[in-house]
Amino acid sequence: MIGNMIRSLGVILCAVCISGIFIGCGPNQRPYGVPIKGQLMAEAAGHAASFTAPKYGTIWIAGPGHPGQERYIVFSGLIKAGQTVTIDPTKREVTVDGEKQKADVAGGNSYYQLWYAPTEEELGPGL
Repeated sequence: MIGNMIRSLGVILCAVCISGIFIGCGPNQRPYGVPIKGQLMAEAAGHAASFTAPKYGTIWIAGPGHPGQERYIVFSGLIKAGQTVTIDPTKREVTVDGEKQKADVAGGNSYYQLWYAPTEEELGPGL
């Protein structure tokens, strides 16, 4: 009986460890510096990706690397409702409504993520 309990506990512990490995390595892993309310809105791997903000908020662009590698913030800033941010690794630039921003963008097949969060005022009272 005790042997069965130990075996069951070992299987559960193994399953938890394996799931933690896969969750920690997923492409949606939140980069350091992006708050929990931030949402992944676009990904760019060797091609341009854009996002148009529905409300006033903050954007973060994380890169470089490939899915599963640790990423860091290469650009962040405020964005108004209706503005479009674009990350283009082939041009090695970030633009907001076509205006080039200061950012360190590696060229080639580099992998980038664009994260967005509305401001506290847009989230509503108490959030």
